[in-house]
Amino acid sequence: MKRAISMIVVAVSCLLQQGCYMFVDREGKYFASTKEAWSSRHGEWWPNLRTTGDCMMLMGACIPVAGWVTLLPAGFVVNAAECCAVAPAFDTVMLPIDFLDNMLLQIEEANYQDVRRRLESDLDATLADSEYWESRACDKLYYLNRWLSEKSDLKNLSDKQVSAILSILRSWLKGQSDIDWRTMYQFQGIVGSVYEKSCERESLDMLAKGLVEIKEATKVPMFQVIPHKIEYSISSASEGKDNVKFSDEQLMVLRDADIMRAEIDRLLKMRQEKREKEVNGQGTN
Repeated sequence: MKRAISMIVVAVSCLLQQGCYMFVDREGKYFASTKEAWSSRHGEWWPNLRTTGDCMMLMGACIPVAGWVTLLPAGFVVNAAECCAVAPAFDTVMLPIDFLDNMLLQIEEANYQDVRRRLESDLDATLADSEYWESRACDKLYYLNRWLSEKSDLKNLSDKQVSAILSILRSWLKGQSDIDWRTMYQFQGIVGSVYEKSCERESLDMLAKGLVEIKEATKVPMFQVIPHKIEYSISSASEGKDNVKFSDEQLMVLRDADIMRAEIDRLLKMRQEKREKEVNGQGTN
């Protein structure tokens, strides 16, 4: 009975994974399925099944005697056929699509490099150029998010730069009540990068003010704009993990605009209690 149950589990697992090389993320890469079929077939504790032949060999190995002389050698033959014939034939059919995807990726990369060069040549002027960001706005949001996330040497944005970036977001959101998840990902990424790269009080003041202005100027829910890293740091800070960069005054600006009101109230209360303990401790000493 145990052997039968084990075989059913193995068989179902195999059937679910067979031929997975056909569904590999191609991303404009040529002969991606062939490379996937030929890639390593060994995981940490379970065979990394790539082909139907892999599945047959695994099932054969689990069936004493009968499986060893039937499914195991048959799986070897099927796997060889898939790696040497089926996957290459499939990739050959997909060549026109791969070529088109590759061309589009190259165009996208060239467009990003244009935006990157403009940002790095004159950051303040580029961020302040509203007409520039209104043209192909969706693409440029992606490029701005990518540039900010990759720009590790940009460690401190000025308050003017923060204001300009949030103005770009506010202009894009104006008149909208909802955004798709791809755009939400770009917005959260940009706001998260701005938060990480804002180290001065003036920059953080401008970030808090800018978020309030976005809330007041649009109908988009703020959870689609504020990244999880900020939400989590504020909500978990009341548990004693206060790594929030916003000061009490900046948090009150957000709270008064009804942004994370309950979480911010708990954080402010925790900070006040901590200060009172420190004062009482010094008085005792």
